This record gives sequence, structure tokens and C-alpha cells, in this order.
Amino acid sequence: KNRQLSHFSDFPNLPRLVFSTHIMGAVEGGHGMRPNVWTPAGGWFPDPKGWKGNLGKAYLGLFIVGGAIAYTSASLEHRPVKPAFSIPSMGWCKNFPKDA
Repeated sequence: KNRQLSHFSDFPNLPRLVFSTHIMGAVEGGHGMRPNVWTPAGGWFPDPKGWKGNLGKAYLGLFIVGGAIAYTSASLEHRPVKPAFSIPSMGWCKNFPKDA
């Protein structure tokens, strides 16, 4: 008999687990996207209220903290020997030797 194999029932000895949709990675039909999903990033469609204000506050905080770090770094910088060539921090740091 020459017939075409068209269904898994043609192989009765194979366990059904081999052809399970979960194992083979197939998507189960009929579910679609779930509308009420909570994630830290905002779910399916993240558009939180007040995001522009929050972003502005975050940038302002970064600017203030970065400015404080730069100010502290410039005030603590000390070079006992004058560099062989000009470096950018010579413009704002007061602890460079005047002459070599």
C-alpha cells in the first residue's frame, strides 16, 4: 500500500509528548495579547502620566550630581610638577605650579 502519511496517528508508538506544542515552541491559539500586564517597564504600551516632568527631574538631578562631582574633583586636584603640555584642567584648577 502506497499512501501518504498525513497525521501523527499514523505513528501509534510515538509518545504524544514528542509532538506537544509546549515542547516544540508553538503558540497556543486564541489567547492574543493580555490587556492587563504589569511590568516595571510599563506593560504592553508604556506611556506613564507625567513622563516629561519625571524625565526633566532626572536630568536635573544628574546635572546637579555631576556638577558637584566635577567641582569637588577640580578643588582636590593637585599637581606638584607642571605638565609637559597643556591639559584641559589647567583652565579651571588653581593648584598648578605657575612656572616649571
